[in-house]
Amino acid sequence: MEQAMETKKKKNIFKTITSIIGSLILVVLLLLLIAKIYLNANYVCRFVSGSSMEPTLSGSAGEYHYLYLKKVDEKTKIQRFDIVALHKDLQNDWIKRVVGLPNETLSYVEGILYINNQKVEESFIHPSYFFDFNVEEIVLKENEYFVIGDNRHDTTKSVVSRSQIYGINGFIFKTCNQPNKNGMGIFESGCKITYKKVEKLR
Repeated sequence: MEQAMETKKKKNIFKTITSIIGSLILVVLLLLLIAKIYLNANYVCRFVSGSSMEPTLSGSAGEYHYLYLKKVDEKTKIQRFDIVALHKDLQNDWIKRVVGLPNETLSYVEGILYINNQKVEESFIHPSYFFDFNVEEIVLKENEYFVIGDNRHDTTKSVVSRSQIYGINGFIFKTCNQPNKNGMGIFESGCKITYKKVEKLR
């Protein structure tokens, strides 16, 4: 009799534990679903391709950063040194850093940035990625921005319009050993969670 009661007690404990675990799993799944809905509504997902933003963002040599960037709308304020995602053309999207703002005059002299003839420090440029280059004076129009990568040895640069910019700042959420345009899941082979705010990468 006592043995039967003991067995029943153990079964009840097991059922309780199983029920608690099941409830916790459901809560976690629900939270993940809510987070995904929120991120999809407010952010765009992109992975870094190429070395133009190194060492700030990696996109080559077996280390690829995946980003969630805030969606840009008419109220978004784009500031100097923000990191943005933009449509360069119909086939290409870029992730670059904003250097020049609308209605400014910009130039590079021996790798040094000048805005309206005033020297501007780019403290985020690692010495080993600095490049002694020149850009002739550019006069930016209303709603025009000058963008460039942090790896001055290997980057493209361009004047773009505000309408081309669709993502800004946000955060790195994982690093993978290979690129995958569809690989925006959290748990994937060859990937690890590496949360870091992009706003602080200055």
